Amino acid sequence: MRSYGASVVLAPQVAEGMGGPEAAARIIGSVGTVVLHQLPAPEELVRIAGTRLVVESSLQHDEGQATGLGSARTQHAFKVDPNEVRALQPGMCFVIGSGRAAKVAIARAPAVPEARLPALPERHAQHAAPPAPTPLRP
Repeated sequence: MRSYGASVVLAPQVAEGMGGPEAAARIIGSVGTVVLHQLPAPEELVRIAGTRLVVESSLQHDEGQATGLGSARTQHAFKVDPNEVRALQPGMCFVIGSGRAAKVAIARAPAVPEARLPALPERHAQHAAPPAPTPLRP
């Protein structure tokens, strides 16, 4: 599809909805952009955004009292927190692409009243229905 400049929108509820583990891995490995709404198991999809280095710190305690000693180390963490994906509210999502991610709010489309076509004037009503089919003769 890409060679023809076309895009495809795939909207399964879970990664397995893409046709099994092999198909899901193939599709996820070739997508350019993912729009990720609330999902109960998002780990496979948040990996697309990659990780960032964060500092993790610890404090030393002795019998419930802080000793003033501690340590810090850099650690890789997902750019998109899977727990934040699990907690997304309707209208919120993460847009992931090219190793970057952004949390966005999708504006709700305005409600549009149901359209009703006007009734045909009486002089046109007889022409509105197609003519009855002519029976075939053997």
